[in-house]
Amino acid sequence: MLFNISVSASILAAAVIVFRLLFKKAPKWIICLLWGLVGLRLVFPFSVESIIGLLPRSNVITDSGTVNTGISAVDEGITRAAYSIATVATPATHSAKTGMGTTAVIGEILFYVWLAGFIVMAVASAVSFIKIRLKVNQSIKLRDNIYICDEIDTPFILGIFRPEIFIPSGLDETKIQSIIAHENSHIHRKDNWWKPLGFLLLSVYWFNPVMWIAYILLCRDIEFACDEKVLKDLTADEIADYSQTLLDCSKPGRLVTVCPLSFGEVGVKQRIKSALSYKKPAFWIIIAALIISAVLAVALSKTIKQRKEEMYQRKNCFRS
Repeated sequence: MLFNISVSASILAAAVIVFRLLFKKAPKWIICLLWGLVGLRLVFPFSVESIIGLLPRSNVITDSGTVNTGISAVDEGITRAAYSIATVATPATHSAKTGMGTTAVIGEILFYVWLAGFIVMAVASAVSFIKIRLKVNQSIKLRDNIYICDEIDTPFILGIFRPEIFIPSGLDETKIQSIIAHENSHIHRKDNWWKPLGFLLLSVYWFNPVMWIAYILLCRDIEFACDEKVLKDLTADEIADYSQTLLDCSKPGRLVTVCPLSFGEVGVKQRIKSALSYKKPAFWIIIAALIISAVLAVALSKTIKQRKEEMYQRKNCFRS
């Protein structure tokens, strides 16, 4: 089940990656929405399909044992061939059952391998969170949910239900204001929810390399989206100050993190270039990106109701 969902989600993730490459000027919040579709595909087991879908229907052969292609002669021929195959295969039932025992053993081994990987991801996340929480225990409250900390070298948000902003000590007021604007943008966008959720899904589908690539790109796009949200209201001088703050707070980033949302950890060089050359995207670019995103969403998804019908038909097939 997980493997099948993972494969179809990989196709959707690949489509999003291609979209990112073709529409580099599209607002990053649109890209984040597309990553949300990948997340939905991983959470809900509906298949990737529609009238203009990129994958064929998985219930071409129905539980009645007949095929409906719309061409009666073809339908009759395929149905007879299927009946003949089923008749010939009947004597092999005993050997098939023996094979099923071996398959069950292999399946159990794979389950424990998957479980071990999931536990490693969960423990690594918990250890990372505890280390960070211990570092900020002695922070001094600046105001509201904003704290100054001597033990950190880059700003970040920590917390899901009650997010707190932590800022390194020794920064001037201009840099602090740039940081607060960026981190508040994260909070308004609920990124302190989406990034941990993304890591949770990565922990479940850790065996799929495409999901690792998708998560890394998601983290980058989240930061770019927040930069864009802040930059659109800044003057040229303020943009220069913001870019300088990014440079001053930059640090070698890890490829995969669940927390926190760090100000200067992801794609700093590219973010500075984007900030200094930032221009509000043209209205037609936004509209075109939204239309293509909608087409992509329709082309690569179908309703959960259809999936339930599909599963019901499969159960009937196995029973018959």
